[in-house]
Order: sequence, then C-alpha cells, then structure tokens
Amino acid sequence: MASFAAIQWATQPVMLKILVRSLDVYTIGWIRFLTAALVLAPFVIRRQGISAVSRLRGWPLALLVLCVVGLNTNYLTFMASLQFVSPGAAQVLVQLGPMLVLVGGLLIYGESFSRLQWVGFGILVTGLFLFCSPRLGELTDAFEPYGVELLLLLVSALMWSVYMLTQKQLLNYLLPESILFVIFAAGALALLPVARPADLAALDPTLLALLGVSCLMTVASYLSYAMAVEHLEMSRIGIVIALSPLVTIVMALLFATVLPTLMRPEQLTPASTTGAVMVVAGSILGALGNLGGHGPHPGRR
Repeated sequence: MASFAAIQWATQPVMLKILVRSLDVYTIGWIRFLTAALVLAPFVIRRQGISAVSRLRGWPLALLVLCVVGLNTNYLTFMASLQFVSPGAAQVLVQLGPMLVLVGGLLIYGESFSRLQWVGFGILVTGLFLFCSPRLGELTDAFEPYGVELLLLLVSALMWSVYMLTQKQLLNYLLPESILFVIFAAGALALLPVARPADLAALDPTLLALLGVSCLMTVASYLSYAMAVEHLEMSRIGIVIALSPLVTIVMALLFATVLPTLMRPEQLTPASTTGAVMVVAGSILGALGNLGGHGPHPGRR
C-alpha cells in the first residue's frame, strides 16, 4: 500500500505540470478536493464517520485541524511551484518530506532502525544526491532572484510531513476515510470563493481525462497511505516514499512519449542513472531490512 501510494504521488506532479498551463492552482485544487470528498462521502456516512468527527474534543480535534491545514497547504504550495519548475526538479526539494517522516518516526514514535536499515538509508541519501545533482543547476536558475519557488517547495515538504506524522496518531480516534473526507471537504469549501469552475468547460478531452485521473488518484493514494500507516512504522514508510523522484522521471518520460506536445522528456545523465540504482537498492534495504525482527509496530490495531 505504501508503494502504491508513492507511485501515485510521483505520477501526479507530471499531470499537474500539464494542467497548470490551462487552469489556475485554486481551481485544480478545488475540483480535486470536491471530487475526493464526494467519492468518500457514501463510505463515511455508511460507517457513521460523521458522528465520530462531531464527537471529537481536545487533543484529537487539534490533530484533525493540523491534518486539514497540513495537507491542504501542501497541495496548494506544491501546485503553485509547478508553474515555475519541472516535476523532476520539484521532487528534488520535496524529498525533504519523506526524510522528515523518517526522522519523525524515529524521534516521535520511538521506532528503531536495524544496522542493515541504516546502511540502506546511507545508500539512499547518496543515491538521491547523485540522482538530483543534474537538476541542482535548474533549481538555482529557477529560484533567482526572489526564491519564492524555493519557499513554496520547502513549505510543501514541511506541511506534508506534518500531515503524515499527525494522521498516524489520529487513526486511533477516526477511520481513515473520515479523516480524508474532512480534509478534502474543508479544502473544497476554502477554495470555492477563489476557484473558477467555468474554466473547466474550456479543457479539451485529453486535459479533462488527466484532471479526472488526478482526482481519483487523490483519493486512492491517501487511502493507500492510511492503510499502510496502520501496519508499518513511519520510518519504513518514509524510505518507501523516497522512491518518488525515480517514478516521477519515468512518468515524465512516458507522458512525453504519449503526449509530446504537452510534456518534454527529462534527460538522465550517467550520475543520475547510478543514483537511481542506489536509491532503489537503499529503499529496499531500508524498507525490508528489519522484517526478520520483532520490533513494535506503532499504530497497528
């Protein structure tokens, strides 16, 4: 489930990069949030999730508010950054998010890494540096002279990790679909005054299809993540999600092949290819290196 979520999160930046040329970020965010909330609503009502949300008080309610702010802020800032940089370049900085999730799992939830997992983590970080090194120049050029794009991506990564770490604790009080329904419904309501739904009518069938798939991925990816959180350590999930830049580059190449007028391919250098291999190897060691142990699984119910 964590891998499935990571693949979807890595694919969406490519589709969003195409969509932000025709729609503003508020309208894209609004339609994604609205669609996700409508898809989840029947499941929440059937399982009486609304009543559970209304009974929240104190610390659980604060956790829910933090989840709402964290994920909605992450969405808006990341989409805004895609107006200026490529999906691959954006993934360079948002990798701070999985690293913060990993560290948060170790420090906040008291998880532990085996020696083999630490080796995998070291290989992963080295591989990410090699993989991202050709894009550092692009980031430097894109972020001059004001650094607004840099700030957007850093805020996006930080707020994403806040959501990830907070939701794990919130799952002790609410079902995953209830949490996500509140997040997406709140996001749709907040963006409604600035969204321009009429612009959707101007999209051609290809862009409408991309937008529809992105909306469905919004639901499926976060439900997959929530299922993974219930049974895996946050540190291990952070390692798996670190594979996202590789998947983003692959998806960018695929979209550039299928839709050459809408997407340009991103070139891989020998250094980035070597880094890609190291990231895969490090992720495997980090995610699976402790399966033989009997450590605790915080959040498992």
